[in-house]
Amino acid sequence: MHLNIADRFVASCLGAAVGESMGLPAEGLDPDQIRSAHGHIDSPVARTDTQEYSALPAGSIARQTEALIAVLRASRPLPDLQHFASHLKDSFARNPEKWPRHSTFPWPPFPDEGHYTFAFALPGAWQMLNGTLDEEGATEWIRSLEPVSVVWKHGTWIYMRLLHWLYSQNEESLNKKLFLKKVMSFTEEAEDKFPGDHKMKRRMQLVEPLLDGDLNEIARACGGIDQSAQNVLAFVGAIFYRFGGRFDEALIAAVNQGGSSSGVGFYLGSLSAAFGGETVIPDNWLRVLHEKDRLHQVIRQYLDQ
Repeated sequence: MHLNIADRFVASCLGAAVGESMGLPAEGLDPDQIRSAHGHIDSPVARTDTQEYSALPAGSIARQTEALIAVLRASRPLPDLQHFASHLKDSFARNPEKWPRHSTFPWPPFPDEGHYTFAFALPGAWQMLNGTLDEEGATEWIRSLEPVSVVWKHGTWIYMRLLHWLYSQNEESLNKKLFLKKVMSFTEEAEDKFPGDHKMKRRMQLVEPLLDGDLNEIARACGGIDQSAQNVLAFVGAIFYRFGGRFDEALIAAVNQGGSSSGVGFYLGSLSAAFGGETVIPDNWLRVLHEKDRLHQVIRQYLDQ
Protein backbone atom coordinates (compact mmCIF):
# COMPACT_ATOMS: atom_id res chain seq x y z
CA MET A 1 0.00 0.00 0.00
CA HIS A 2 1.45 3.37 -1.04
CA LEU A 3 1.57 5.81 1.85
CA ASN A 4 0.95 9.51 1.26
CA ILE A 5 0.26 11.33 4.49
CA ALA A 6 -1.39 14.36 2.88
CA ASP A 7 -3.74 12.04 0.99
CA ARG A 8 -4.53 10.25 4.25
CA PHE A 9 -5.43 13.54 5.93
CA VAL A 10 -7.70 14.55 3.05
CA ALA A 11 -9.28 11.08 3.10
CA SER A 12 -9.96 11.28 6.85
CA CYS A 13 -11.82 14.58 6.39
CA LEU A 14 -13.86 13.22 3.47
CA GLY A 15 -14.49 9.97 5.34
CA ALA A 16 -15.79 11.95 8.31
CA ALA A 17 -18.24 13.86 6.11
CA VAL A 18 -19.46 10.71 4.36
CA GLY A 19 -19.80 8.99 7.73
CA GLU A 20 -21.92 11.81 9.07
CA SER A 21 -24.14 11.75 5.97
CA MET A 22 -24.71 8.03 6.53
CA GLY A 23 -25.66 8.57 10.16
CA LEU A 24 -28.02 11.52 9.78
CA PRO A 25 -31.29 9.61 9.06
CA ALA A 26 -30.79 7.36 12.10
CA GLU A 27 -29.91 10.07 14.61
CA GLY A 28 -31.95 9.90 17.79
CA LEU A 29 -33.65 6.64 16.80
CA ASP A 30 -33.33 3.13 18.19
CA PRO A 31 -32.85 0.10 15.91
CA ASP A 32 -36.57 -0.71 15.78
CA GLN A 33 -37.43 2.85 14.81
CA ILE A 34 -34.76 2.80 12.11
CA ARG A 35 -36.18 -0.39 10.62
CA SER A 36 -39.67 1.10 10.66
CA ALA A 37 -38.60 4.37 9.02
CA HIS A 38 -35.84 3.26 6.66
CA GLY A 39 -35.54 -0.51 6.67
CA HIS A 40 -31.83 -1.41 6.81
CA ILE A 41 -29.66 1.61 5.99
CA ASP A 42 -26.87 0.51 3.65
CA SER A 43 -26.22 3.75 1.75
CA PRO A 44 -26.88 7.47 2.31
CA VAL A 45 -30.61 8.20 2.55
CA ALA A 46 -32.61 11.33 3.27
CA ARG A 47 -33.35 12.46 6.81
CA THR A 48 -37.07 12.90 7.31
CA ASP A 49 -38.71 15.88 9.01
CA THR A 50 -39.33 15.31 12.73
CA GLN A 51 -40.00 17.38 15.83
CA GLU A 52 -36.27 17.35 16.60
CA TYR A 53 -34.63 17.50 13.17
CA SER A 54 -35.25 19.20 9.83
CA ALA A 55 -35.43 17.14 6.66
CA LEU A 56 -32.17 16.83 4.70
CA PRO A 57 -31.60 15.11 1.35
CA ALA A 58 -29.42 12.01 1.04
CA GLY A 59 -25.71 12.79 1.19
CA SER A 60 -26.09 15.95 3.27
CA ILE A 61 -23.52 17.14 5.75
CA ALA A 62 -24.59 18.69 9.04
CA ARG A 63 -23.20 20.07 12.28
CA GLN A 64 -20.29 17.63 12.67
CA THR A 65 -18.79 18.46 9.28
CA GLU A 66 -19.58 22.15 9.73
CA ALA A 67 -17.60 22.00 12.98
CA LEU A 68 -14.68 20.40 11.11
CA ILE A 69 -14.81 23.17 8.51
CA ALA A 70 -14.83 25.77 11.31
CA VAL A 71 -11.85 24.06 12.95
CA LEU A 72 -9.82 24.01 9.72
CA ARG A 73 -10.62 27.64 8.97
CA ALA A 74 -9.55 28.57 12.50
CA SER A 75 -6.24 26.68 12.27
CA ARG A 76 -3.01 28.71 11.87
CA PRO A 77 -1.78 25.94 11.96
CA LEU A 78 -3.75 24.86 15.07
CA PRO A 79 -7.23 26.11 15.96
CA ASP A 80 -8.13 28.35 18.87
CA LEU A 81 -11.54 28.71 20.47
CA GLN A 82 -12.23 32.29 19.44
CA HIS A 83 -11.79 31.77 15.69
CA PHE A 84 -13.53 28.40 15.82
CA ALA A 85 -16.50 30.06 17.51
CA SER A 86 -16.67 32.83 14.93
CA HIS A 87 -16.68 30.45 11.97
CA LEU A 88 -19.18 28.11 13.59
CA LYS A 89 -21.54 30.94 14.48
CA ASP A 90 -21.55 32.01 10.83
CA SER A 91 -22.36 28.46 9.71
CA PHE A 92 -25.13 28.15 12.28
CA ALA A 93 -26.70 31.41 11.11
CA ARG A 94 -26.55 30.36 7.45
CA ASN A 95 -27.60 26.72 7.87
CA PRO A 96 -29.77 26.26 10.98
CA GLU A 97 -31.37 23.16 9.44
CA LYS A 98 -28.08 21.33 10.00
CA TRP A 99 -28.57 21.56 13.76
CA PRO A 100 -31.39 20.16 15.91
CA ARG A 101 -34.46 22.39 15.72
CA HIS A 102 -34.21 23.76 19.24
CA SER A 103 -30.47 24.44 19.21
CA THR A 104 -29.27 27.66 20.75
CA PHE A 105 -25.94 29.28 20.16
CA PRO A 106 -24.09 29.86 23.43
CA TRP A 107 -21.31 32.39 23.19
CA PRO A 108 -18.60 31.46 22.97
CA PRO A 109 -19.64 28.04 21.63
CA PHE A 110 -16.98 25.96 23.31
CA PRO A 111 -16.52 22.58 21.66
CA ASP A 112 -17.91 20.72 24.67
CA GLU A 113 -21.15 22.71 24.97
CA GLY A 114 -24.02 22.24 22.57
CA HIS A 115 -21.71 22.01 19.56
CA TYR A 116 -19.71 19.03 20.75
CA THR A 117 -16.83 18.26 18.43
CA PHE A 118 -13.51 16.49 18.70
CA ALA A 119 -12.55 17.76 15.23
CA PHE A 120 -9.79 19.82 16.87
CA ALA A 121 -7.87 16.54 16.80
CA LEU A 122 -7.57 16.46 13.00
CA PRO A 123 -5.19 19.40 12.50
CA GLY A 124 -3.36 18.33 15.66
CA ALA A 125 -2.76 14.84 14.27
CA TRP A 126 -1.69 16.26 10.91
CA GLN A 127 0.82 18.65 12.49
CA MET A 128 2.25 15.84 14.64
CA LEU A 129 2.71 13.60 11.62
CA ASN A 130 4.14 16.48 9.60
CA GLY A 131 6.80 16.99 12.25
CA THR A 132 5.72 20.51 13.19
CA LEU A 133 4.14 19.50 16.52
CA ASP A 134 5.57 17.18 19.15
CA GLU A 135 3.78 15.54 22.05
CA GLU A 136 4.76 18.27 24.49
CA GLY A 137 3.53 20.97 22.12
CA ALA A 138 0.27 19.12 21.55
CA THR A 139 -0.25 18.83 25.30
CA GLU A 140 0.31 22.54 25.85
CA TRP A 141 -2.00 23.43 22.95
CA ILE A 142 -4.89 21.38 24.36
CA ARG A 143 -4.24 22.79 27.83
CA SER A 144 -4.53 26.28 26.35
CA LEU A 145 -8.08 25.63 25.15
CA GLU A 146 -9.95 26.95 28.18
CA PRO A 147 -12.49 26.71 29.57
CA VAL A 148 -13.38 23.24 28.33
CA SER A 149 -14.20 20.04 30.21
CA VAL A 150 -11.58 17.48 31.14
CA VAL A 151 -13.50 14.73 29.34
CA TRP A 152 -13.38 16.82 26.15
CA LYS A 153 -9.61 17.08 26.50
CA HIS A 154 -9.41 13.31 27.00
CA GLY A 155 -11.54 12.61 23.94
CA THR A 156 -9.62 15.05 21.77
CA TRP A 157 -6.28 13.62 22.88
CA ILE A 158 -7.28 9.99 22.27
CA TYR A 159 -8.81 10.78 18.87
CA MET A 160 -5.77 12.86 17.84
CA ARG A 161 -3.29 10.16 18.86
CA LEU A 162 -5.30 7.47 17.05
CA LEU A 163 -5.44 9.54 13.86
CA HIS A 164 -1.70 10.23 14.11
CA TRP A 165 -1.00 6.52 14.45
CA LEU A 166 -3.42 5.45 11.70
CA TYR A 167 -2.08 8.00 9.21
CA SER A 168 1.30 6.29 9.40
CA GLN A 169 0.08 2.70 9.06
CA ASN A 170 0.94 0.96 5.80
CA GLU A 171 -0.70 -2.42 6.34
CA GLU A 172 -3.50 -4.01 4.33
CA SER A 173 -5.42 -5.05 7.45
CA LEU A 174 -5.67 -3.71 10.98
CA ASN A 175 -3.75 -5.40 13.79
CA LYS A 176 -6.67 -5.48 16.21
CA LYS A 177 -4.63 -6.34 19.28
CA LEU A 178 -2.24 -3.49 18.58
CA PHE A 179 -5.15 -1.11 17.98
CA LEU A 180 -6.67 -2.01 21.34
CA LYS A 181 -3.30 -1.60 23.04
CA LYS A 182 -2.93 1.85 21.46
CA VAL A 183 -6.42 2.93 22.56
CA MET A 184 -5.77 2.00 26.17
CA SER A 185 -2.30 3.56 26.09
CA PHE A 186 -3.65 6.84 24.69
CA THR A 187 -6.40 6.80 27.32
CA GLU A 188 -3.78 6.49 30.06
CA GLU A 189 -1.82 9.34 28.46
CA ALA A 190 -4.92 11.52 28.46
CA GLU A 191 -5.56 10.95 32.17
CA ASP A 192 -1.92 11.65 33.01
CA LYS A 193 -1.81 14.88 31.03
CA PHE A 194 -5.27 16.18 31.91
CA PRO A 195 -6.19 14.87 35.38
CA GLY A 196 -9.53 15.21 37.08
CA ASP A 197 -11.92 12.88 35.27
CA HIS A 198 -12.13 9.11 34.75
CA LYS A 199 -15.30 8.70 32.66
CA MET A 200 -13.51 7.98 29.39
CA LYS A 201 -11.21 5.34 30.87
CA ARG A 202 -14.01 3.65 32.80
CA ARG A 203 -16.18 3.40 29.70
CA MET A 204 -13.30 1.91 27.71
CA GLN A 205 -12.71 -0.63 30.48
CA LEU A 206 -16.42 -1.54 30.53
CA VAL A 207 -16.56 -2.07 26.77
CA GLU A 208 -13.25 -3.92 26.33
CA PRO A 209 -14.44 -7.40 27.43
CA LEU A 210 -17.51 -7.05 25.16
CA LEU A 211 -15.62 -6.25 21.96
CA ASP A 212 -16.03 -9.66 20.34
CA GLY A 213 -19.60 -10.12 21.54
CA ASP A 214 -23.06 -8.92 20.59
CA LEU A 215 -23.17 -5.44 19.06
CA ASN A 216 -26.46 -4.64 20.78
CA GLU A 217 -24.85 -5.34 24.15
CA ILE A 218 -21.99 -2.99 23.32
CA ALA A 219 -24.49 -0.27 22.37
CA ARG A 220 -26.31 -0.75 25.68
CA ALA A 221 -23.01 -0.54 27.58
CA CYS A 222 -22.46 2.78 25.81
CA GLY A 223 -25.72 4.19 27.15
CA GLY A 224 -27.66 3.47 23.99
CA ILE A 225 -24.97 5.56 22.25
CA ASP A 226 -26.26 8.76 23.78
CA GLN A 227 -24.45 12.08 23.31
CA SER A 228 -21.99 11.58 26.18
CA ALA A 229 -18.43 11.86 24.94
CA GLN A 230 -17.30 8.62 26.53
CA ASN A 231 -20.21 6.66 25.04
CA VAL A 232 -19.75 7.99 21.51
CA LEU A 233 -16.00 7.41 21.40
CA ALA A 234 -16.12 4.01 23.10
CA PHE A 235 -18.71 2.83 20.58
CA VAL A 236 -16.66 4.20 17.68
CA GLY A 237 -13.62 2.35 18.97
CA ALA A 238 -15.58 -0.88 19.37
CA ILE A 239 -16.90 -0.73 15.80
CA PHE A 240 -13.49 0.15 14.37
CA TYR A 241 -11.95 -2.76 16.28
CA ARG A 242 -14.59 -5.17 15.02
CA PHE A 243 -14.42 -4.24 11.34
CA GLY A 244 -10.75 -3.36 11.15
CA GLY A 245 -11.20 -0.21 9.12
CA ARG A 246 -13.55 -1.75 6.52
CA PHE A 247 -15.34 1.51 5.82
CA ASP A 248 -18.69 0.42 4.42
CA GLU A 249 -19.25 -2.55 6.74
CA ALA A 250 -18.33 -0.50 9.80
CA LEU A 251 -20.58 2.43 8.90
CA ILE A 252 -23.56 0.24 8.05
CA ALA A 253 -23.29 -1.65 11.34
CA ALA A 254 -22.86 1.53 13.36
CA VAL A 255 -25.62 3.71 11.93
CA ASN A 256 -28.25 0.99 12.19
CA GLN A 257 -27.75 1.11 15.96
CA GLY A 258 -29.03 4.71 15.96
CA GLY A 259 -28.40 6.95 18.94
CA SER A 260 -25.76 9.58 18.20
CA SER A 261 -25.34 8.05 14.76
CA SER A 262 -24.21 11.19 12.94
CA GLY A 263 -21.38 11.75 15.42
CA VAL A 264 -20.49 8.06 15.44
CA GLY A 265 -20.48 8.04 11.65
CA PHE A 266 -18.28 11.14 11.51
CA TYR A 267 -15.56 9.80 13.83
CA LEU A 268 -15.74 6.24 12.52
CA GLY A 269 -15.53 7.42 8.92
CA SER A 270 -12.51 9.57 9.69
CA LEU A 271 -10.61 6.75 11.41
CA SER A 272 -11.41 4.22 8.68
CA ALA A 273 -10.27 6.56 5.91
CA ALA A 274 -7.21 7.63 7.90
CA PHE A 275 -6.17 3.97 7.90
CA GLY A 276 -7.18 2.94 4.38
CA GLY A 277 -7.17 6.16 2.38
CA GLU A 278 -9.86 7.55 0.10
CA THR A 279 -10.16 4.31 -1.90
CA VAL A 280 -11.99 2.63 1.00
CA ILE A 281 -14.88 5.11 0.74
CA PRO A 282 -17.54 3.65 -1.59
CA ASP A 283 -17.68 5.66 -4.82
CA ASN A 284 -21.47 5.85 -4.79
CA TRP A 285 -21.46 7.25 -1.25
CA LEU A 286 -18.83 9.84 -2.08
CA ARG A 287 -20.54 10.77 -5.33
CA VAL A 288 -23.74 11.88 -3.57
CA LEU A 289 -21.94 13.81 -0.81
CA HIS A 290 -23.27 17.36 -0.76
CA GLU A 291 -20.78 20.25 -0.61
CA LYS A 292 -17.84 17.99 -1.38
CA ASP A 293 -16.16 20.74 -3.43
CA ARG A 294 -16.56 23.21 -0.56
CA LEU A 295 -15.00 20.76 1.88
CA HIS A 296 -12.14 20.01 -0.54
CA GLN A 297 -11.45 23.72 -0.90
CA VAL A 298 -11.25 24.26 2.87
CA ILE A 299 -8.93 21.25 3.26
CA ARG A 300 -6.61 22.45 0.48
CA GLN A 301 -6.50 25.97 1.92
CA TYR A 302 -5.49 24.50 5.26
CA LEU A 303 -2.78 22.26 3.79
CA ASP A 304 -1.40 25.01 1.55
CA GLN A 305 -0.95 27.65 4.26
